[in-house]
Amino acid sequence: MGRPDPADSQGHERLIGSPVIGPPVLRLSLPLELASVRVLGTALRLFGRQHFPHHVEGQELHDLRLAAQEAAANIIEHDVVRNPENRIQVMMQGAPDGISVQIQNAGPPFDPTKPDAAPPDPEELAEGGYGLFLINSLVDEIAYETVDDFNCLTLTKKWNAPGNP
Repeated sequence: MGRPDPADSQGHERLIGSPVIGPPVLRLSLPLELASVRVLGTALRLFGRQHFPHHVEGQELHDLRLAAQEAAANIIEHDVVRNPENRIQVMMQGAPDGISVQIQNAGPPFDPTKPDAAPPDPEELAEGGYGLFLINSLVDEIAYETVDDFNCLTLTKKWNAPGNP
């Protein structure tokens, strides 16, 4: 078998053992199951621990993890009955100034960037309806688009952004 070819499959020279150039990225493909919410949270915590050890215990990563898990739970709750075979595609990407999580699914379009700004009335003790309010409150940037019949939600949390504790 011999030594590995020093060029990758596209013919670009690569140094064996050299670090990857570019921002750290992690991709997941998760089934529409509630257990996937926990897997997503654990993966994000471990991604943060590996690439951003100074922020792993910080509020920013905690807030992003909670927002991403809430978004995934909403997707699962609203899409599993219609399309149980679908999966959620997740991409985590780090940057020097923060971290983002993009969640994609093939369910019906729904733009969570335009929610009712107020949470449900606490006097009514609503069981649900807090998710979109939480997601929008916990992240610094939220973006939504549909691409080729896929919903693409991107949640971004900046490190030490103004207004963050």
